[in-house]
Amino acid sequence: MNVRVQQKRKVRKSMYKVIIAEDELFVRLGIRMSVEWEKLGMEVVAEVENGQQALQAWEVWKPDIIITDIKMPLMDGISLVREIRKKDERTRFIILSCLEEFQIVRDAISMGVTDYVLKLTMTQEDMEKVLRKAIKELDVLDGSYREKKSPKDKKQSEEELRAWLYYRLDMSPKRRRIIEEAFPETSGSAVRMILLEIDRYQECKKSFNDSYGTILDSAAENILSELLEGRTHILLIEKDGRSILILSETAGEEELPADMEKLLDHIREVFGRYLGSTVTFAVSRQGKGYEEFGTLFHQCSFLLEKKFFYGTNRTLLYRGGEQEESKVLIRRKMDRLIRGVDEEAEILRLQEAEEAFCQHGNPVTIRHFFEHTINVKLGSFFRTASSAIGLWRLTPNVSS
Repeated sequence: MNVRVQQKRKVRKSMYKVIIAEDELFVRLGIRMSVEWEKLGMEVVAEVENGQQALQAWEVWKPDIIITDIKMPLMDGISLVREIRKKDERTRFIILSCLEEFQIVRDAISMGVTDYVLKLTMTQEDMEKVLRKAIKELDVLDGSYREKKSPKDKKQSEEELRAWLYYRLDMSPKRRRIIEEAFPETSGSAVRMILLEIDRYQECKKSFNDSYGTILDSAAENILSELLEGRTHILLIEKDGRSILILSETAGEEELPADMEKLLDHIREVFGRYLGSTVTFAVSRQGKGYEEFGTLFHQCSFLLEKKFFYGTNRTLLYRGGEQEESKVLIRRKMDRLIRGVDEEAEILRLQEAEEAFCQHGNPVTIRHFFEHTINVKLGSFFRTASSAIGLWRLTPNVSS
């Protein structure tokens, strides 16, 4: 193995670390010699000739970027990506491939690979282009917004706050101290909680070739951090395209303040422009003090559960009468479904379901019911259409 893999040397902090994994010596040398690494702010820290060496080099160097061939001895490039992705989502991969490996490359991209370069037609411009793309992804992942607190302290305080919001654990003196030290700005002030949800999050991930959601979530954090700068707030980036915002405001406000409404409109516009997605906001009533955070979070979660009825790309404000409003929405949707049914037994079944939904109002159950009903209707339609086509084919053409 190359000695540079075994013995770690000093690399300038501002430089991105790159590993080249390629079993063909001339290709490896060609990449190394053709790229102006320093101009890109990069340094090649290791050159290896198989995937196993590349994995060992990754353990030593924790590089920012790995350029890897697909077909290599001992461990191929796809296995290398898969092994590192089990432990790390940040490292960017650039695949070197041949034309006949295109399907394999497509599978690799689904694992969070930045891009690929065809070895036979590779130019200096091609390599620099994908390297710059990798840098952009790293910039999004790392973010320009830095907390003054250490990552360990920040993570602990966020987890304590999540434990209070999600599980309503007791506000012990220790938990209160950790939260107050981490988020002193909102202590004792009037606040409003907002749950932001990226609409059609799974589709949005596909459009970014971001199967893990890492790039998308980091982009959301960067956007929100920048737009909230200068405003007293707490920001938590959650899973599946959700973010929690806690914003200070003037005490006594019942309706959403004009400046906050303007902020949400701005966030929605920026998300649409840069991420190509709409967003839905669920906004709590005004609260005060950390003890009320759990109640405010429950209000926001309740609203987002009803998004199936309210629709996407909305700002939903909690007022307290949502349970009755949900019943109206349920009856409206069910009545529309019933009007399209002729069979008496089916009408009775839908009416019974309507009453059950109004009584319990579980959005997941209701959504599954509608999905099942739609699938049944579509199946019936296609069976009828298929039978009609079959009959048409068997019927002689009279006009001829």
